[in-house]
Amino acid sequence: MRSKLLFGFLLTGALFSCSKKSDPVPEIKEPDPVYDFSFRYDPQITAIQNFELIVTQQDGRILLDTLVATNTKHSLQVKTKDTKLDLTTVAVNPANNSHIIRSYLQARPDNWNIVSNLQHPLSTQTASGVIQYTNAPNSRFLFSTLQLGPVFSRRENNALRIEYRRLVPQDMAYFLLKSEGKYIFSQIESAEHQVDFSEAKDASSKTMPVPDGIRNYDSHLYGYPKAGDYSRKFLLHESELAPTTNYEVLYPSTNIEEFELVVGYTDQQGYAHSYSYLGKSIPSEFGFKERSSFEVKSFTVDDLQLAFDSDKPNASVSLWQAKDGAFTATWQVFSPSELTTFKPKAFLEKLNAKLLKEKDFRLLKPFSITSYLVKDATYNSFLDYWANPEAVLNKELKEWQINRYHAK
Repeated sequence: MRSKLLFGFLLTGALFSCSKKSDPVPEIKEPDPVYDFSFRYDPQITAIQNFELIVTQQDGRILLDTLVATNTKHSLQVKTKDTKLDLTTVAVNPANNSHIIRSYLQARPDNWNIVSNLQHPLSTQTASGVIQYTNAPNSRFLFSTLQLGPVFSRRENNALRIEYRRLVPQDMAYFLLKSEGKYIFSQIESAEHQVDFSEAKDASSKTMPVPDGIRNYDSHLYGYPKAGDYSRKFLLHESELAPTTNYEVLYPSTNIEEFELVVGYTDQQGYAHSYSYLGKSIPSEFGFKERSSFEVKSFTVDDLQLAFDSDKPNASVSLWQAKDGAFTATWQVFSPSELTTFKPKAFLEKLNAKLLKEKDFRLLKPFSITSYLVKDATYNSFLDYWANPEAVLNKELKEWQINRYHAK
């Protein structure tokens, strides 16, 4: 009896052992999510009919490498768990075999349309014009029309005669005498026009600050007669040559619905600054900086290192150029301020672009780095803005602070 019972225990143990040693259930791997997006590239050079589009993950794995037509919207798809991707375009100018390269790092492209040299599609038919201002004191003046361009002036029979190119069939002229603090607008519908300056209005004024210790300062104020229509503008003010102290800006209080202020200068460290503002009035506070928002630690084709201050920009753009006979190229690299280091040469080598086969990337030389701090924007919305021609033409981003460093 005991032998049978013992045999039963042994048999049960053997069965139990066999069940433990059975093959494990295979782990089901979740497929990578599908990311659908569209992309279009319109180069300035019309002879470029196709370009290479490469999309990679953050680890450098290539998700897409394809040659597609320019000026065409392409619906594309990649499979990846990454929420941020690197996108690069490579185009070749057939006229001189020069390469145009753009890389957008840690981006999320969606319905992008990159247009080079975007401009308003306007008729620019002009004709010669003459306007005479009577009762205008003989002093420094500013003259502008909706067709910005050169003018020629002289005194004639106690009047100021100005020759210019006018828009046809209709134009408008702005005339300011700074010494008098007065301005006048005139509708132009004929080749010759006469204006009585005694009917001029008093100009408004705004004090413009000049930061301490800067050089190469200049400022320009533009005016748009109709808010939201940025196809035509007046030049309302341009600063004296490199002012060093605060000064007054005179501008009209009528006929202008939106103002655009652009100020530029160079700080003591040699970084260029540019500030631009678009709005219904000129701002009271300008936020000019005495130092750049970034500092270059290393700027070589092997190693790019940047340090940003606490007020980080939305994006930085490094520009590289190769001008050797064997390799001619211009390369722009867009990156967020969180990305402080980058290996340009290694990036291109790992990209392995078809249109860059056997190119010597050591020939790429650093040219400049530009940072963009844009109000009401993030890095991705900044990229989306540049990839949306309608948004650019409508100037949907209104206030910018730009810093630039040029390689020595």
